[in-house]
Amino acid sequence: MVADIRTDDKINVWFSNREFAENTREAYAVYLQLFCECIGKTPSELVLEANIETRNELLLNERKAFEYFAKFNDCLK
Repeated sequence: MVADIRTDDKINVWFSNREFAENTREAYAVYLQLFCECIGKTPSELVLEANIETRNELLLNERKAFEYFAKFNDCLK
C-alpha cells in the first residue's frame, strides 16, 4: 500500500502552486491515491520515472504511463 499521498513532496508542491477549492483538492487526492495504490508507485516515483523517460527521448506511446492507465482502468472495474 502506498502511503497517504498528501505527505508526498511532489503532491504538496503541485497543490501549493494551484488555487484549488478544498473539495477539488480532496477529490484529486482521492483519485491520485487510488491510482498510486493501483500501480504501486508514489507520485515522486512517477515524476522521477517520467523525467528519465523524457531524458531518454521515449515517444509518448513508449512510456510506462500507457501501461499504468490501462492497469488503473482495470482497478476501477
